Amino acid sequence: EIRYRGEPFDLNYFIDFNEWKLKADTLVLTRANFEYLIELRKAKYCTIRKGDTLYKIARRYHTTVRQLCKLNHISSKTILRPGRKLRYQ
Repeated sequence: EIRYRGEPFDLNYFIDFNEWKLKADTLVLTRANFEYLIELRKAKYCTIRKGDTLYKIARRYHTTVRQLCKLNHISSKTILRPGRKLRYQ
């Protein structure tokens, strides 16, 4: 893992893993190297409570059941377990 100022970035930017060689002797970091972090930081999670359904959670967080399922790679028939975290944004 490589970090710059505490932020991780993709090693594929400067290492060719097929040949196990550096792509260049100098690494230039730009904002583009860290754009994936912007999306990760936008992610918001909730903890499932006893009695929650996907519909209740969707209403509570102003989203849809379909969006909850897509973000969490689950189906609308998935059994929700209290204490589990669900991504809602």
